[in-house]
Amino acid sequence: MSSTRQKEEYLEEIREACLKFNFFDAEDAVEKALGANVPSAQIRDCFTRIMSDACKKWETREYCLPHLYALTKIH
Repeated sequence: MSSTRQKEEYLEEIREACLKFNFFDAEDAVEKALGANVPSAQIRDCFTRIMSDACKKWETREYCLPHLYALTKIH
């Protein structure tokens, strides 16, 4: 199992890729995290935080509705 710091680095890589709409990079980051034994529940929770961050960006008008829609299509 990866150390807590390493887990957070994997999750941050996923988050950054998603919020930059680099979905292929996000997919690669998820695969790396899973390969490093980051629990799938932590990865799922990461996506919950990503959507929360995206909603905050929408509230500050950094994102518009198409941005939020694009993020819902990650799977």
